[in-house]
Amino acid sequence: MLIQQFVITGMYCGACAFTIQKNLKRIKGVKDAFVDYNKKELKIRYDERSVHEKEFVDSIAPFGYKLTKKTV
Repeated sequence: MLIQQFVITGMYCGACAFTIQKNLKRIKGVKDAFVDYNKKELKIRYDERSVHEKEFVDSIAPFGYKLTKKTV
């Protein structure tokens, strides 16, 4: 299991955060996804053997959102 954090662009309201979170949780291999609207961040826990980060990006791109891996 991996836990990754991403910065989200294109998110302007709580409904946006809900849409992102809901779509990510539908992906096979994603165990948990939490969107912090105030920080514009995503924290996601997933099985790296079952899913690749590109699938996260691709699942929310049609809605106008972008993910950038957060660097510590």
